[in-house]
Amino acid sequence: MKKLFFILIVSFTSMFVFSQQLQFNHYNYSDTCEITTDDKGKIYTNPFYSDNKKEIFLEIDKNGYLKLKNDEYDLFFIDGMEYFIDEKIFSFKINDLEDAHLNGRMIKNIKASSTLTDKYHTYSPDGTLSAWYTGDCDSWGFVKDNIPWVEGKEDYGIGEYLEFELNQNVYKNNSYNGLIISILNGYVNPEKPHLYKENSRLKSATLIVDDKKEIKIQFNDYVEITNVKISGEVKKIKLIIDDVYKGTKYKDTCITGISASPIW
Repeated sequence: MKKLFFILIVSFTSMFVFSQQLQFNHYNYSDTCEITTDDKGKIYTNPFYSDNKKEIFLEIDKNGYLKLKNDEYDLFFIDGMEYFIDEKIFSFKINDLEDAHLNGRMIKNIKASSTLTDKYHTYSPDGTLSAWYTGDCDSWGFVKDNIPWVEGKEDYGIGEYLEFELNQNVYKNNSYNGLIISILNGYVNPEKPHLYKENSRLKSATLIVDDKKEIKIQFNDYVEITNVKISGEVKKIKLIIDDVYKGTKYKDTCITGISASPIW
């Protein structure tokens, strides 16, 4: 990978609490409880069949991964994707998956303006379509052998892009009012969490819809799904890198996953 030629001295606390509202009003945690928010943004655990509501705090660790913690729970969490709350991380190889849907099933003909190849991998844009899966009963997990897209320029990849079409056959028999494009930013591998901060990731980007409409996107610098709503029928998307959070070790700018889902 493209290493930096200067040393960054970065100090981290092991955990710190920050103020950030969740993207949704509630999440389910397994069959144990519901995670909900109030109108002030405070977060609570609500055990099913119980009135024992307790406040829980959203934290970010030194690698940029979110946790929900109180004296009862310590939950791994990816905001922006419902049901992505658990005490541990589930990850499987693609060949081990049965009756599961990969995140990129509504996307086709994805291509990139450039792609990095090093002695380990070719970081193809196809990797963004098989980053996570969902299955029956709202199960989910990461694909451990998946490789994200990494732009191939010598610098931070400003101006590089991903471009893809929407697979109309997936939802052509249903009426819909638009799409949600979901982006898992950075190099996200829960089994190697250091890769998120070591590599560069999107700070801002432009989404071009069908060569016409432009949507500006801002990204937080921690591991989350960033969701963008687009009204009407969509045939083609182009995602352009405008600015990045610089990696502590590598210049490479990475995107782990992209998905599309209809708004009914």
